[in-house]
Amino acid sequence: MLDKNGLASLAGLPVLASVSTLSFNNNEVDDMAAFLDSVAASIPSLAFLSLMRNPASPPMVQLSEEDVAAGERHRLYVVFRLPKLAFLDAAPVSAAERTEAAAKGRYLVTKRAAAAPSSPAAAASSPPAPPTEDEEAASAAEAGSSGRTMKAFLGVGKSTYDGKHSEGNRFIVNDDL
Repeated sequence: MLDKNGLASLAGLPVLASVSTLSFNNNEVDDMAAFLDSVAASIPSLAFLSLMRNPASPPMVQLSEEDVAAGERHRLYVVFRLPKLAFLDAAPVSAAERTEAAAKGRYLVTKRAAAAPSSPAAAASSPPAPPTEDEEAASAAEAGSSGRTMKAFLGVGKSTYDGKHSEGNRFIVNDDL
């Protein structure tokens, strides 16, 4: 249980052959490929993994078709990289997912764009004015004509534990390690 510890990786972790469960929610993983490399090397018998609410993980609330697709790509990539997983992010790994991950997983790594450094001039400028009602209406019309359809969360997925209120290692004492 390593929830809410501000960790970006497990680099340097020794091999923990007997560990089968890793909860790594609410941390700072921003490079999923590098993180999975270190997990595969350090925890070879991992069967249960939770990576919710990390920068490299897809959003928990899936409001659009793009969010749903990102979640599916994430699951397939992680299952491809860690084929022994039985459970990923509050859902069991199905045989169909395992088969699809073996076929497509290597192509599904998601690269996040690095944040562009802000210039001092941009930081000193005033924040943009809120959009007017006409601008909001035009923006809504463009979104509707772009083919991007929004769905309510209840219409797309199911409610799952997301680790948001996890207390991390607060209650673990040395005798439990």
